[in-house]
Amino acid sequence: MATTSSGPAPESWREWLASEQIERSLIFSERIRRAKRMQYPSEIEPELLRFLDSANSLIRQQLEELKSDPGFADLPDREAETQLLRFSILYTHLCFAAALVEGASQTQAVAELAAPLKRTLVPVLGTANLLLHPLPEINYSFLDLGELLNSVVNEMGLTQDALPRDLYAVGFPSLQEEWSLMHCIIGHELGHALYKRFRMVDKIGPLIRIDEAKINDLVGSIHRDVWGYEADAHAPVESQAQLPLGSVQLRAATYKAVSRVLEYWIEEICSDGIGLHLFGPAFLLSAISFLANTRGLDYCSDDHPPARMRFRILFSLLRLRMPVGQSKNGPWSSYQPVLGQHVAAFLDTWESLVNAADVGFSNPYHAIAGSAILAVYPRMCARLQKLISQSLQYDIRQHVGDIEHLERDILLSIPPNEVRGGDGMRPAALASIFNAGWRAYLGGVQRLAKENGWSAWEAKAKLNQWVAKGIELAEVQTRWGEVQ
Repeated sequence: MATTSSGPAPESWREWLASEQIERSLIFSERIRRAKRMQYPSEIEPELLRFLDSANSLIRQQLEELKSDPGFADLPDREAETQLLRFSILYTHLCFAAALVEGASQTQAVAELAAPLKRTLVPVLGTANLLLHPLPEINYSFLDLGELLNSVVNEMGLTQDALPRDLYAVGFPSLQEEWSLMHCIIGHELGHALYKRFRMVDKIGPLIRIDEAKINDLVGSIHRDVWGYEADAHAPVESQAQLPLGSVQLRAATYKAVSRVLEYWIEEICSDGIGLHLFGPAFLLSAISFLANTRGLDYCSDDHPPARMRFRILFSLLRLRMPVGQSKNGPWSSYQPVLGQHVAAFLDTWESLVNAADVGFSNPYHAIAGSAILAVYPRMCARLQKLISQSLQYDIRQHVGDIEHLERDILLSIPPNEVRGGDGMRPAALASIFNAGWRAYLGGVQRLAKENGWSAWEAKAKLNQWVAKGIELAEVQTRWGEVQ
């Protein structure tokens, strides 16, 4: 008679899934172990890896306890599935954060920006931890990484001090990592953090009124186009009964859609304003270079207003930062002593282009939202000017001498890291380095190319390298001065 060997009973589907989750945690542990061997530009990346490691260990412990719990086998299928999928969601957050940290290990050209940017924000936020990471697309991004990972902290019962405070991830286009001057755009991404921290929507939002007549016209046109008659009390009763949405509901849905667009657009515009206050004209120059080369002037989406409108508002904000006594709408060449000849000429050219046509919009919802903003944007600019903390406002009028000194260094192939102070040389401000770099970029590339036998592209690449080195050396000098 044949005999069969007795072995362990096969795992149930829920035990098998729990085992797979445990395997996932072991794979993640190995990933973190490898990541810890990498070199990172600041202390925040290793600190975040320690958090991810401890969270992973706690998840694995809970999975093992769940799998061995006799009560787990008795749970209804749906409840058992929910228990297991909870861990999958947590791993989605942990893996995303790990990928950002791993990317940060490859960003040496941008890494030197993290410390001076953090120093800029600390007087306002109290703490600020920045993780700069490359993106596979030509774009910049902002993520409140601390807010995302707090869901892991709360779900796993970790203490709040397990996670670095005020943790923000800022993405930049990997293709242009070494194009230092473009990274003034990061000022906009940091603007998102400040916009939310200070609830600027509560101060800017009340200035904007949606045009009720435009809403009514849009609702009426929808009724005409879709159902063939005006949305009014005289519509046939039998037709009204067939409508998926009555005119009241359709109007409410339209108003909600426009309000949602406004919510996103106001944040983007205010973040632009914060970037301009952080870096002065250099931010506007970077915004023009980036946005005009990425999308058309009138491209917009539900979450981003058209560049033409953003530029108009930025030009208005910059004029508020210029010397008094000049015409509010005069040419930028009238500010040449402050801006420099080539920057002023560049701004004149682009403002003429921006104002050569009305702002275009993608659909009627965007048009209603955009017209509401354009109707009050001078008041928005004045309000924003008052809201932004003085400690964040870089006033180019007070740094003209520094910028001219740094520009001369760049054109002599010297990293622009220090300027003359009362007691000798002192580290240059980050915003001054950016503004000097843009002045040299717009006015000195041909000279650099001719003097060194380079192509224009080679001269621009070298100039960006010197700017990056200037930022690095200025940070070294600043830290050295802090320990003296």
